[in-house]
Formats: sequence, structure tokens, C-alpha cells
Amino acid sequence: MNDLASIFLPQSDKQDALWELYNTNTKLSPAHMPPVSAEADPIAQLNEAIRKLTIEEIEAAVGSGGKRYPTSETLALPEAFPAAINKPFGNILESRISEREFAISPLSIKTISGLCRIACGIKPSHVRTEETPTSRYVPSAGALYPLELYLFSAQPLTKRGKGDGGAEIWHYEPQQHNLERIVRCDLERIADCFQTWPEQFPPITAVITGVPKRQSWKYGARAYRYTVMEAGHAVQNILLGATAMNLSACPVVGFYDDRIHDLLDIDGVSEIALYTVWMGERPKQLRSVESNQRKTRNEQ
Repeated sequence: MNDLASIFLPQSDKQDALWELYNTNTKLSPAHMPPVSAEADPIAQLNEAIRKLTIEEIEAAVGSGGKRYPTSETLALPEAFPAAINKPFGNILESRISEREFAISPLSIKTISGLCRIACGIKPSHVRTEETPTSRYVPSAGALYPLELYLFSAQPLTKRGKGDGGAEIWHYEPQQHNLERIVRCDLERIADCFQTWPEQFPPITAVITGVPKRQSWKYGARAYRYTVMEAGHAVQNILLGATAMNLSACPVVGFYDDRIHDLLDIDGVSEIALYTVWMGERPKQLRSVESNQRKTRNEQ
């Protein structure tokens, strides 16, 4: 049996697929939330009140946390959104396609800032309170935010790094809205993380990882469902933002998990790679095609 068949065909008619076993064992039922009657059991009500208070405190701490690289070089990102993101939403949805062709030119820091913000960032307009320490552009179960965002940059993002050449790996820190440089590496190491690679190196590859334990203390094994779902929320925001800014973008799941884990220096258990997106400026020929299509639509 070839490799492709081994992926898509069951090994045995009697062996359940892993996703079936996981789905069966993480179903939610009313039995998980037994009602507490104050009249029937005042002690039970008191315990429940203490439990809820503790959970709220933990949620506030976890939801406003996340990874940090305090000794790394940082790159402050501009607060303002690129104006292109304000395009009509219906037009953005209609225009979104997966594109694997990229211009050589790097993305601007303002563009990178906007994409990071809508993927995992905190809303600038949010007023922080004890009840709602953060508010982001993507929903999260329990507002616990299990995702981390990394950027593989084909070219240095700062003037300090331009003389060194090579690729860079950055981590997005949402509390301060900045990037933290983790390491420099060869372009080939990034390309080797993927089953296929486009002809022109994507200027930016966004990597979404998940830390399920940020939610599993509250939701148990079901937390993994939520972590994966939330990766989808974040990537969809990236893709729609890229479309609004007339960028080429392509979501990619054909990557070698442990090679990405090694690049990011994560263990692949407590933090796991979930989703990647190639991004860059559109080549001139693609921009010309879109311009002609838009002109034709306006004339109809």
C-alpha cells in the first residue's frame, strides 16, 4: 500500500478511526453539569459558588497570559489598521481565493501588524476590566485563548537584521502588540517543513500553534476540540484580511509537524502546530488579471 493510501484508507475494518474514538469520548451531556439546589443542599451551593469564583479568577489570569520571550529582540507594531481592511465585507468574502504565487517584495510592517492583530490580537478599543481582561477578534471558549502565532519571515524584518540575511522566526505577543524574534535560520529549513513548496518563497508564513492545557483544566479532553476550532477562526481572519489588502494567501496543512516543532523549539505535546498560511504581495500578473475582472464587472 502506498503512502497516500495508508493515509486515507482504514487499516482494518474492525479498527475505529482515531477521530471517531475521540469524538465519542468527548461528547458533552447534561450529566456533566448536575444542578445544585440551595434548598436541598446549602453546602453544595456554597461549594459551587466558590468553584465559580475560582474559575473566574483562573480564566482572567489565563486569558490575559500567553507566551513571552523577554530576552528576545522586539519589534513594536503600529496600532492603526491598514485602510484596506475597511473594504465592504461582502466584497472581501466574494474575492477570497487560495493563491500560491507571491511577489519577491516583502510585506510592510503595517500589513504584518494588521494581520497579527486580527488573528490573535486584542482589540485596541477594548476597556480592560476584571470581568473582561481581554477582548479579541476571534472567539475563544472561556476566553482562554489557547493559540500562539509565529511568523517565518523570508527576509529580516528590522534594519538590524538586514545585514545578516537569511530567514527569521518571530513570535507575536498580543498584550504589547509586538513581535519577538526567536531565531534566524536558513530558508531551506522552513521549506523542508512542508510537503510541497511554491516556486517563489512566500515572504511570510504564519504558523498557528495550540496550547490545549489552557482550556483542558476547565473542559477536560474536550478542550482539544476547541483549540482546533479556534485555529480555524484565526486563520479565516488572516485570509480575509489578506484578501482585503489584495495579498496572495494560502492556508496550508501539509506540513511535517515535528520539523515545525523543532524550528519553534516546542515539544509537540504541550504546544502543537495546527495550521499555517503562506502570504505575500500578489505578483503583477495576478494584479492585472484582477483589475481586468473588476473592470468587466463594473461595465456589466
